[in-house]
Amino acid sequence: NQIDKVINIFELEQYLNTKAGDLSGGYRRRLQVAKAFLVQSPILILDEPTEGMDPIIKQQCLKLIKMEAQSGRTILLTTQRLDEAEEICNSIIIIKNGSTLIQGPINEIKKVIGESFQVKLCFDQVTAEIEAEIRKMKMIEEVNINYKESYLEFIINKKVYNPLEIINQFTQNHCVTKFEVKEPSLETVFMKIIQRKEENK
Repeated sequence: NQIDKVINIFELEQYLNTKAGDLSGGYRRRLQVAKAFLVQSPILILDEPTEGMDPIIKQQCLKLIKMEAQSGRTILLTTQRLDEAEEICNSIIIIKNGSTLIQGPINEIKKVIGESFQVKLCFDQVTAEIEAEIRKMKMIEEVNINYKESYLEFIINKKVYNPLEIINQFTQNHCVTKFEVKEPSLETVFMKIIQRKEENK
């Protein structure tokens, strides 16, 4: 039944005879979220459900949310984790300082920054020469350089430029250990929306 399923997912079996006040903060958080899933209503409201959870339980929680949604239940979720929102939500509302920035299906929101690719290039080491070269390229946007993990990311308009040409240019001139080409993440789109709002002030 639903009770046993929720107890198992949140790994609460060993605490069935423990008072809630005697649980650690992390387990009290699990219990709080678990109780929400036991409410039999067509709409389930969750406020930062994975906050404070370890990675394994967090994934279990997200899996349960998706299962509930697939069963036909409407889930209203608040979160600051855009990666989680992208994983489990169909439509979102992005709010900043109490004002709605944008709302709608995620695939439509991503079109706000155009038909783009997000490219990630990994190196043995990101040098000043690599940084200078990437910043000279006028066709790319949103350059993010991580010196600690030796990679850089950028956005490119796929209707105008072929990302493989840029990747090929870097592999000829530098030691590229790995590369990825994907749709921009929701976090990247969010930062772009914020940037445009600031520019239009």
